[in-house]
Amino acid sequence: MRNLLCIFILSLSLLYSCNKNDESINNIENQELTYGYDFLMNLLNQNNLSNKTPILVKSPFTLWSADLIAGQNEIIGSVTLSFDRTNMYVTYTANDNWTIKATHLYLGDCDLIPTTRKGNPKIGKFPYKMNHNNINEFTYTIPNSSLRGINCLCIATHAEVSNGSSNETAWGKGVRFDGKSWAMYSPLCNNGGGEGGGPTTN
Repeated sequence: MRNLLCIFILSLSLLYSCNKNDESINNIENQELTYGYDFLMNLLNQNNLSNKTPILVKSPFTLWSADLIAGQNEIIGSVTLSFDRTNMYVTYTANDNWTIKATHLYLGDCDLIPTTRKGNPKIGKFPYKMNHNNINEFTYTIPNSSLRGINCLCIATHAEVSNGSSNETAWGKGVRFDGKSWAMYSPLCNNGGGEGGGPTTN
């Protein structure tokens, strides 16, 4: 009888310990998700306050959008960054007479954008890239937890596009990199000012 009681107490102890471990793991995962979401919501609040735009109640929320520009001056579509509680979504959209053949995306710490010593972006080293079969729209899904430790978020959206008769390079409109190319990126900084951070050579 005593042996059965000991086994029962031991089983309860193990069950309690497993439950506590599961709770700890869930708390860590929730903190990661909450951090990314809170960071993005803070950026959204800053943006809406500066533009005097009310926040929409329904998610996903659009944090950033820009014209997709080909050949330095022709608007051929758009790029948007939106998010919900779990993920970020970067969507490339081409106008009807244009198609997308490839995309290269950087979304992360401004100080870590891969660039040459002359300041031009190394799109081949962007963390998100894909070839496409002449499509009109494509979306990357990136977890909010990837934002851990970031204070200034940068997005650089490159695409290879075609209108059937010619192929062009396209970038989401923003500020130009330091190099001589016309490549662009956009800083989204958690400081209310939009300054700070920027690509560095590596």
